Amino acid sequence: PGSLGVHTPHAIPPQKGFETTFGSMNGGYRTNFLWENDGTGGLKLTPVEYTPSWPGPGLPYRYSEDVTADRVVKFVKDNAGIAPFAAYVAFEAPHVPLDRLGPGQYAGTAWPEVQKRYAAMVTNLDKNVGQILTAISDPNNDGNTADSVASNTIVVFTSDNGALWAGDTSGYSTEFFDSNGPYRGQKANTLEGGIRTPFFVRWEGVTTPGSVNDDYVGNFSNIYPTFAELIGQETPFGQDGVSMLSTITGQGEVTEQDALVWTSKDFFSGLDQKSWAVQMGDWKLIRRMSNMAYELYHIAADPYETTNLATSRTDIRNALQEVVQLEGVLEEPFFETNSTSAGLNVFFTQYKSWAPQGGSNDFAAAGNWSGGTQRNRTTDPDAKYWNTGPSPNWLATVANTSGGFQNATVTADAKVLGLHIRGDAGGMQVTVASDVTLEAYNGVRIGTGGFFQLAGGTLTTAKEIEIQAGGRLTGAGEITGYQDVIAGIPEFAGKGLLEPEVRNAGVIDIFQGNLGGLLTIDGDFEQTDSGQLHIDIFGAGVGGTAFDKLAVSGDATLRGALVVELGAAFTPLPGQSFSVLSASSIVASSLQLLGPDASWFNMSVIGGTDLVLTFASADFDGNGTVNAGDLLVWQDRFGGVSGGQGDADADGDIDGADFLSWQRQLGSIAASAAAASVPEPSGMALSASIVLALGLLRQPAMKKQRGC
Repeated sequence: PGSLGVHTPHAIPPQKGFETTFGSMNGGYRTNFLWENDGTGGLKLTPVEYTPSWPGPGLPYRYSEDVTADRVVKFVKDNAGIAPFAAYVAFEAPHVPLDRLGPGQYAGTAWPEVQKRYAAMVTNLDKNVGQILTAISDPNNDGNTADSVASNTIVVFTSDNGALWAGDTSGYSTEFFDSNGPYRGQKANTLEGGIRTPFFVRWEGVTTPGSVNDDYVGNFSNIYPTFAELIGQETPFGQDGVSMLSTITGQGEVTEQDALVWTSKDFFSGLDQKSWAVQMGDWKLIRRMSNMAYELYHIAADPYETTNLATSRTDIRNALQEVVQLEGVLEEPFFETNSTSAGLNVFFTQYKSWAPQGGSNDFAAAGNWSGGTQRNRTTDPDAKYWNTGPSPNWLATVANTSGGFQNATVTADAKVLGLHIRGDAGGMQVTVASDVTLEAYNGVRIGTGGFFQLAGGTLTTAKEIEIQAGGRLTGAGEITGYQDVIAGIPEFAGKGLLEPEVRNAGVIDIFQGNLGGLLTIDGDFEQTDSGQLHIDIFGAGVGGTAFDKLAVSGDATLRGALVVELGAAFTPLPGQSFSVLSASSIVASSLQLLGPDASWFNMSVIGGTDLVLTFASADFDGNGTVNAGDLLVWQDRFGGVSGGQGDADADGDIDGADFLSWQRQLGSIAASAAAASVPEPSGMALSASIVLALGLLRQPAMKKQRGC
């Protein structure tokens, strides 16, 4: 694998799931031995095979990149057509030292010697990549591509940083081959020359050779989610990045991060490169930690970063300063201006887990949290690194590992970097109390057995709230983002930046006691095929008070099911309508209406912005049962103007929609069925019962117990 930057035994490739490993464990390292699997989950040193070549016959070494390429080619041939395979190939060339490969075909040029050898390294890399691609297209190397696996093998070629830094002691110059083009900066810093790299994708039959995408901007964090989507796996909680599979295939909706972040803590060639950078839209902000200076560039108009706008556009500078902290690059208390003897305090993420201790269900109680307590210096107090309670650098997992049902209560405002709720051994709920805000900068995942309840509180995030199958979002309250950070900045307006996106593959059950609940989402909402939205109707009136309502400020894409249930004391009149979901736009082509009372409602989208349920009763003859007799009534009056009978939805027309109501409700029993089970009443009482039966077409079942 070349350089994996491994520093602990638990991080070596065999411990990360790689079945085959061969290479060095440190960048730029050269030796007569390379690491290889030992068959027990560890590594062993293996002598490098060599073929006498440059600089002369009989010398006991071989260029490491050729050895790596040979191993990869063998790996492809051994697995092609037999089983799925994945290979991480980290070529180290071109890399210092630049005196380990001869000038080869460039020996006769007038170039400086170091540039000849650099060119030879690049040519060698090209040759070795070509050998791997050939092995994919013709595994048995017989010239016949019938055994090719190129059509179901995706190849990504990229680099980890820009060109070598200026002033390297080898004498190499980035300008000689124009390695960074017109871009400022180099390896180890956060200018475009340090972070902008080539990115090639080959997927035979899917990608078009020679095609270029100039619009998409991403970073390395997107590679893992892309491959995960490709094989149908979810990414681990807290994993940065989004899948770019739709960009590669040209199919589906393209997903991009609102912001991209880079950090550097290196000191190269006498230059302090410690800095961070954040780009959102066309704007990029850099903060240099050596002097705490800001650099702000409009990348679209100034891709070469020549005009610093940090003082003229303080609104954008201040906004991006907040955005980078939402992305987990926190200056305080981690960064310090003095990076000499004290060392630079570099931000790191804390992985924390919650479990109740001593009978306390408090989300904020320090004693309920466990996990690595990290420090950059052992003399620093816990409070300096926010180890004493939920903090903006915590990827927090709240999981029930002991059984029963557990509830972590958030009774005071709290912040975490991300939140994962799951019920490993029993139900696990996090409840946000009324008028309390829980911030989870990088999103929330509600896994199987996990419950997230808004009891009048607020959940704030800049990213996705993912309700997985088996997870539930319940209650009433607000889900919002950080739109206020960029409010008033026209360059960021109307792009949906820093807004939450709720994706429901589980259950959303809105409720507020025995009244209608209102759940607002200040962003977009998507419900998948497995998702359910539960709505209860207690009376006529305003949505969110008389009945449950979901109010979405952005777009709503609805699949799965809308589950509707009537309150025990309420039966609507025919034709009464209830707007149960509003959004700026609604697509609900495959949404199903389910639930114990679903057959009594027609569902429609009005004006493209309101999902409306209209009560309809097909008990046209008033006998308490929807049966064939009601069909005869409808047939007799079909095409006429409503006079009561035959017009299920009370829209004034007796038409096909009323027949569909009859079809859905066929066999249903109206409230009058209750009268049949009691002794025959007196004449006056019987008349009253008939009137009652005509007025109350159906006595709904007792309201379900509103759960946790």
